[in-house]
Amino acid sequence: MLEKAFESTKYKLVFHEDIDAWLKSHIVPILAMNAALFAKGGRLQEIARDKDTRTQIIAAIDEGFSVLEALGYTITPSGQAAFFRNHKRTASLALKIYHSVPVARLVDGSFEEIAAFFEAFADWKRKAGVPTPRFDDLEKQFFGSNKAESR
Repeated sequence: MLEKAFESTKYKLVFHEDIDAWLKSHIVPILAMNAALFAKGGRLQEIARDKDTRTQIIAAIDEGFSVLEALGYTITPSGQAAFFRNHKRTASLALKIYHSVPVARLVDGSFEEIAAFFEAFADWKRKAGVPTPRFDDLEKQFFGSNKAESR
């Protein structure tokens, strides 16, 4: 039905074989970036200026991907993991630029949404048995933030 709907358009549909791995892979950067945003009271520019926070986000993403891999998931797209693991300086610059532009405000999550993701991820961390000190620290900062101030 989808293919028929798009057959007369210039768009090409691509169906992903493992949407579960794709979704879980996307939760990891969403959690790390949103946790930092709440920890900084919603001040995007503060993250853009704070190299230590950007470094922590990158380390937390790497740890999160390690959890998923320990559970047998393939990080999807694979370039996402390679980018954060092998190009940390470029990733930091990308995060700096991202947090410098107003569009970043349009894609942040609600406190409740991010809290629910953290709850799901906690189960995965327990099952994986992978240490995640930077990820855990961001989680503590997130839950220690005043959600009213962050918005």
